[in-house]
Amino acid sequence: MSHQRIRKRLYFKWSEFGNGKKFLEIVLDKEPLYVYLGFKYPAYVTLFGYFPVAETHTLAYEEYALKRQTALPDNRIQLYVCDQCGDIYCTSITAELIDRGDEVAWADIAKQNEPGHLSELIGVDDIVFEKEQYLAELSRIKNMHAR
Repeated sequence: MSHQRIRKRLYFKWSEFGNGKKFLEIVLDKEPLYVYLGFKYPAYVTLFGYFPVAETHTLAYEEYALKRQTALPDNRIQLYVCDQCGDIYCTSITAELIDRGDEVAWADIAKQNEPGHLSELIGVDDIVFEKEQYLAELSRIKNMHAR
């Protein structure tokens, strides 16, 4: 159900969730991803910098950076997860990760609450990144674990 391709620049910035804990928020150009997705406030957190287990951050980094096969079927990555457990069964926001050579895309962004089943497509355009900038930003946050 891909729509138009909207090219963005990827950034991560430290943000504070409602419980006071910090996480690395995904920012597209200057807009937080949750705003682009139509949420009024961040209802979920990213896997970057929030959970105390460094392996969670590292595995997410490796998936986003195209260094390992995604844990979810259909090459999907978790953009946002439950702040209590990070488990997909509590509902995650996911996207298909597509390597297009000189571009990386997040397509068919959806709510998902089990590994092989999308519960609801969010209905936004695919997000396309220039691959060099995308990978450089991921490299910048590679070792920024929970604060």
